[in-house]
Amino acid sequence: MDAAHIHRFADSRNNDPRNGVALCKNAHWLFDTGLWTLDDDFRVRVAATKFSESGAEGLRLKALEGHKIHLPAASQFWPDPMHMAWHRNNRFQGGVRTVVFVCQLELALICTAFMGKMERGREQFRMGKLAGAALQPPAR
Repeated sequence: MDAAHIHRFADSRNNDPRNGVALCKNAHWLFDTGLWTLDDDFRVRVAATKFSESGAEGLRLKALEGHKIHLPAASQFWPDPMHMAWHRNNRFQGGVRTVVFVCQLELALICTAFMGKMERGREQFRMGKLAGAALQPPAR
């Protein structure tokens, strides 16, 4: 798992947990590149016209369009709508060229993990104590 800033740290200098989501390496890269984002209802939005993909149907990014992420039980750790709006307005689809990739995408969004607390979060996740959960791909 990677701790991913929603509003880029280089711009915001913000390590608040509400400015972060935990992602696998592939999902983190795709998020930073602007190929997907979150709307204010915590649903995945995909820049579907900006890339092509192949791989197992249930693991493709485009199949996750509109799926709501699982959020921690404690709402104080949910992503801040202000940061999600920044990502949509400044990263989503911004300057993205066509990218072709083969990806076994694990889009795990655990919203309580953030920079500086990642090791503790990983340990809690391993022990089943972290409140977040993985986004499930659509049923086949």
